[in-house]
Amino acid sequence: MLSQANYRKTFVVVAVSLASTIITPVLGSAANVTSCFDTGVAGASGCSGFINAFCTFSNTVAPLNSFSGCFNAASGLGYKCDFTAWNLLGTTSATPSVAACESTFAAIISDCPMGGEGNAAGDFTYTIDPNEGSCGADVVADGS
Repeated sequence: MLSQANYRKTFVVVAVSLASTIITPVLGSAANVTSCFDTGVAGASGCSGFINAFCTFSNTVAPLNSFSGCFNAASGLGYKCDFTAWNLLGTTSATPSVAACESTFAAIISDCPMGGEGNAAGDFTYTIDPNEGSCGADVVADGS
């Protein structure tokens, strides 16, 4: 038989375990890399510093549309980082989840040296594509 002190400890451990099992799917889903690009610039890792800037730009996107951002990689690297978020969720305008956006781009960069595509369950589809050249004068350059 459990003593009262052991019963409380057991109850707390079970309650915490159960809560984490229930809360984890609600707070965010694991990112899923759906494909990696096999041609182009192997510069995805140089794009990681732009994830937060792109994902925190809150923008409502109509169904079957996207928004994108272009960031010039550090001076001398000779490539740009094209980020896109696609609303493929159906018939409702939506704003991408910052957490899902950031975790999906981080997973793509980790798994795909030349960029790729991914999503988090129930959220937008995200692509990152490093390309030769620069974005233009009206974009972020060298991360500043």
